[in-house]
Amino acid sequence: MKSPDYFKAGQTYTGIPYTQSPNQVDDIKFINSMNNSDFYDPYFNSSKSMSKYGNDCSGFVSFVFYTDRHTTWSLVDDPKITKLATLDDVQPGDAVVTNQPGIEHTFIIYNVIGKTFYCYEQTPKLALATVHSKNDLLNKGYIGIRNKDWGNMIPTLQTETN
Repeated sequence: MKSPDYFKAGQTYTGIPYTQSPNQVDDIKFINSMNNSDFYDPYFNSSKSMSKYGNDCSGFVSFVFYTDRHTTWSLVDDPKITKLATLDDVQPGDAVVTNQPGIEHTFIIYNVIGKTFYCYEQTPKLALATVHSKNDLLNKGYIGIRNKDWGNMIPTLQTETN
């Protein structure tokens, strides 16, 4: 049996859940939402069930970039965000976004080594650390984006170490 795509009471989870509900929240608001009486009520979108509180990929990037809440389509139109000329310009702390039909997605880059991009992306069910090749990103139409407020001073992203 497939597990539900929303948090259940009495179970332990790590991370903020994926949701496309109107209750898109950052990490602080997510912790605060745990006190809401409807926290464990699922949100239904078409035939999918998901957590009522959390964020989707574009919400995740919006919160990391300290911008208003955006969709993948509206991220590049935010005056705080600039498109990078090529994927070669992407640095840790930047994001990539694509709006190819059926692929609309965005995620944060936390490291680049050669042609390998190490990423944090919000996906159904939870955010994941993933790895993508530059060729894979190019083939899917991804472009790099950066928060203009950071200039050339890309923030250091904290990674969990054991």
